[in-house]
Amino acid sequence: MSTSLGSPRAQLRGLISEASRLQLVLVAIGIAMIVTGAYLAFSQIGSFRELLSWGLWLLVPPLLSDLILMPAAALIGWMTWRRVPAAGRIPMLVAEFLTVVFLVIALPFLAGWGANADNPSLLDRNYVAGTAIYLGVIWGGAGVWTLVRARSRRSLAPGTRRS
Repeated sequence: MSTSLGSPRAQLRGLISEASRLQLVLVAIGIAMIVTGAYLAFSQIGSFRELLSWGLWLLVPPLLSDLILMPAAALIGWMTWRRVPAAGRIPMLVAEFLTVVFLVIALPFLAGWGANADNPSLLDRNYVAGTAIYLGVIWGGAGVWTLVRARSRRSLAPGTRRS
């Protein structure tokens, strides 16, 4: 950090230049790590079939999430926004977001991908029941949050507004 006693403008320029140098160093370290990781990953690929498998593994989940699941969640949120009382709108949106994220994570388990008859301990739980419990907790929490918000809005003195 600069210790000069110059004008505030000069001190600000000094801080910005030091921050910029730090950012450049961090970016350089990040690029070096990406290049190293890519080299190590590609050195492990033995065939085109493995490359295709890696590509599907790395590209399909973000594409599925970004092009299908998140827009669907946004559309559902937009369609339900006006139908929910004001106190429940934010809790509903948070619960919808958490539901989508949780289902994206739970999908491979619910679909049974990776199940192997030779090793039954790979997927040894009742994932449907677990998913139902987690979704119940998410939406139950949203319901409690809505009730608390509605009650706190009613307890405000007349003529006051909560920001």
